[in-house]
Amino acid sequence: MKSLELSYLQSAEHVHALLRTHGYKPVVSRVVLAAVLHLLQPSPRVDLIREATEFFRSKAAMVPDGLAELPSAWLRDLPALVWSSRKAHWTEIPYMIRRLTHEDGALCMMFAQELPNIEDRLSAWDRLRLRLNLGLQPNLWTPLPRDLERRIWIGRPDLRSELFRLYA
Repeated sequence: MKSLELSYLQSAEHVHALLRTHGYKPVVSRVVLAAVLHLLQPSPRVDLIREATEFFRSKAAMVPDGLAELPSAWLRDLPALVWSSRKAHWTEIPYMIRRLTHEDGALCMMFAQELPNIEDRLSAWDRLRLRLNLGLQPNLWTPLPRDLERRIWIGRPDLRSELFRLYA
């Protein structure tokens, strides 16, 4: 049962439920988000992966698996966002992020120290999930900047009907 509960905590379903519970609903469709994230992929990504890996190697207890599979826009901003989550006097990040994945428009995280939440309260792990999913841009819960919306409108006419549904 414990592994089943932990699997749920690390899932996109949990991230979506967390955000919904805290008053956030998607304003960007998953299809549009995927198109925008693809549009923002630089070539090559080697430097972004190296910088993120070096950040975790130097400032965290471990380098999470899955960094290379994250969207470039998220990979670029992840180190600064994780670093900003620390207390001012910390010189390292005390939590061990074992794995990061991008699933169903959400950043999913597996923590080495996380245990199933038997209380009905927001855990420190879930607070970090909320912070990162709302902080990484673009995301499902924040409107697209006009320039990205326009680039999708021009570059992906097949998604225009999805763009009309963004803020509905």
